[in-house]
Formats: sequence, C-alpha cells, structure tokens
Amino acid sequence: MLFGAGALVSVVWLLWCVLATDTEVFTFPTDTGLNVTYRCETLGSAEATLANAKAANLSFLSVLAELAQMQATEMQAIMQPARESAAIIPELEQAVADGKGRLDAAMQELQESFGCKYLGSAKS
Repeated sequence: MLFGAGALVSVVWLLWCVLATDTEVFTFPTDTGLNVTYRCETLGSAEATLANAKAANLSFLSVLAELAQMQATEMQAIMQPARESAAIIPELEQAVADGKGRLDAAMQELQESFGCKYLGSAKS
C-alpha cells in the first residue's frame, strides 16, 4: 500500500511541476508544409510572449535552413562518383553526427536566447 501511495504522490508532483511552469506552446506553419512547435517561457504580457515566440521561430528556421545547406554540401562532397561504398560510410556517419551536434547547439541557443524549446515538426 505504501508503494501505491508513493507512486500517486510522484504522479501528482510531476503533473504539478508540468502544469505550474510559466510556459506556452506555439505552433507556426512553414513554407514547406510543416508546422513547427515550441514551448516558450511566458513574458510580461501575451503580446510580448507571442512576439518572442515568433522571433524564436524565425531565428530557428533560419538556422535550420543554414544547417540543411551545410549538410547537403558535405554529403555532395562525400558522395563523389567512383568511390567505394566502404570508404564513404564512415564519412557519412561522421557527417550525420556533426549535423546532429550542430542541431543540438542550435536548440541550446534557442533555449538560451529566447527561452523556447523546440518540440518538433509535423505535416500541416
């Protein structure tokens, strides 16, 4: 019985922590047909919070476009004709790992600069 009560208290505490945070969720459409969602800290007013979320979105989408271009350029350089697949695989794996590192850094910058966390993207 004690375990059940402890589990209930843990669930209630977790829900309170999630619901008590001063954040809002924002979803913005992109020109590629996706919706991008963020959780942003609330500011002094609803207008300020929305303006901050919009700025975060524009900044993050710009960074994502730049990262995608970098990744495409790297992949094109790696995938030269007449190279053996075995030689390409480690380079591709490294390029993917580097891209993930750059994306993680961009998400950290989003959090630090705007107080927003990227939650994901979905088709609209």
